[in-house]
Amino acid sequence: MPKRNFSDLLSIFKRTSGEPLRSRFGLAPLVLASSQSIARQVGALLLISCGVGWSGTALPYTFSATGRFSTDDQRAEIGFTVAAPSAVTLHTWSFGGGINGAGIGVPNGGFAPVVSLFETFGSLDLIGLAEAGVATCRGNTDTLTSFCWDVSLTVNLVAGSYLAVLTQDDNLPFGPSFADGFIRDGQGDFTGPAFLGGPGQFILLTRDQRTGDWALDIDLPGSSVPAPGTLGLIALGLILLHRRCMLAALG
Repeated sequence: MPKRNFSDLLSIFKRTSGEPLRSRFGLAPLVLASSQSIARQVGALLLISCGVGWSGTALPYTFSATGRFSTDDQRAEIGFTVAAPSAVTLHTWSFGGGINGAGIGVPNGGFAPVVSLFETFGSLDLIGLAEAGVATCRGNTDTLTSFCWDVSLTVNLVAGSYLAVLTQDDNLPFGPSFADGFIRDGQGDFTGPAFLGGPGQFILLTRDQRTGDWALDIDLPGSSVPAPGTLGLIALGLILLHRRCMLAALG
């Protein structure tokens, strides 16, 4: 079977202004449900390293990420590559809580989220935006506020690389390009003065106190690659790789 060029599929990146996501934001590790989910994440790596041709039959799957902000102006940035035109859906869980795509329970109580999507193969243009209270909520109603303010964004994408950015409500992209920054950059406690008239972080416009926790799912088509990027995932990927290669050698 002839091998294909995997340079597009292996364009894996996670960008947080030059710092690792965990150290910059104090985040929890990315969470995947099982070895099946992990196998999808490292599947292309396994195939290339063991000399197996790519069949092009990868199934759609959900990439789940969780973390915690320590200031109002922080961002979670997750890159992914789409190999062919397809629809991608991004949705949050941390405002109202629920079970994410990794099968992990996410508690409610997180801040009101905003999800922005940028293309990264051209001018870093903003191509999608979902704001809490404005965008479709496919999550659960928060028991503390009675609001359904998790967000969902579905965009039809062409083949290429993209960057999803999750921020807190009112921290929106400043311009049409990612390079323009976000309107609350450098304002680590903007929600207190804006919504309480005094000090505070993670405050809703209803004056309710929230946490810095966030949870984001990205529903990806087959033959796309998210940004796994944690040491634990890399280590487990190497274990799976070793096992796969051993089985291939014995077979």
